[in-house]
Parts: sequence; C-alpha cells; structure tokens
Amino acid sequence: CDLGSLRAVPTEDAQEFAERENLCFMETSALKATNIENALLIVLTEIYRIMSKKSLIAQGPDHGKSASLKGTRIIVPGE
Repeated sequence: CDLGSLRAVPTEDAQEFAERENLCFMETSALKATNIENALLIVLTEIYRIMSKKSLIAQGPDHGKSASLKGTRIIVPGE
C-alpha cells in the first residue's frame, strides 16, 4: 500500500501468483495500519482451521461420538 513507487513486484503480478499457487494475497501497510488486523485474523483463522482438522483426524473414525477440540480460546477485541 505505502511506498508504491518502490515496489519490486507489480501488484497484478503478485495477485496472479497468489491465485495460481492458491495463496491469499493482501496488501498491508504498517505505516497506515491498512489490513494489519485483517491479515492477522486470516492467519489465526487458518491456523485454527488446520489444527481443528488435525484434531478430528487424530481422534479416528468414531462417527457416533462428538469430537471435542482441545486448545486455547483466542478472544479478539472488538469482534
């Protein structure tokens, strides 16, 4: 977002690469606080999703039982 004139990779190229590699693309700016919180929430959500999936797989094929996910709850202020 900031220092656009000093960009090493054009935004369009970065977006195309991210799409091709099935990655998330988001421009951020610490200077302007643009998308910093969104980027963090996306990363935390993806970590939680992966860990939840691993927990369910580790519990085995107990189809009749409800799965209990163990972990630490993260409370995001303002959400």
